Amino acid sequence: SPSVATVTQTGKIKAVGIGTAKIVLYDGYTGAYDFALVHVKANLIKPKLSGKKKGKNFILTWKKVKNAIGYSIYQKKKKKYRKIKEVGRGKTQYVIKKEKKGTKYRIQAQYQSQDKKENSQYSRIVTVK
Repeated sequence: SPSVATVTQTGKIKAVGIGTAKIVLYDGYTGAYDFALVHVKANLIKPKLSGKKKGKNFILTWKKVKNAIGYSIYQKKKKKYRKIKEVGRGKTQYVIKKEKKGTKYRIQAQYQSQDKKENSQYSRIVTVK
């Protein structure tokens, strides 16, 4: 698919989007042909997370991650991180009401197409002070 990958005049494959492309290989001299599938990932970077206390609330903020379609927010409870919320691509902050001192949070960016799901690395841990 030209929206995923293209082939230059010199035969180099260039990624132009995210997804899978079928590249047809043809030898004009012998008439032989074959094909190859090229998979292009979203390459999500680790989100940059920060947090600050405002009154009784704790506000998590992060910078947008290119190609992310959403973010998962995790809270540490009983030595394990559990997903507490998923937010869409337009969101870059989440307010936690009446949070206790010492609670830890981290987030992960996500990309999903029809059949593939890709996640970034986890952000650094932010602790309520």
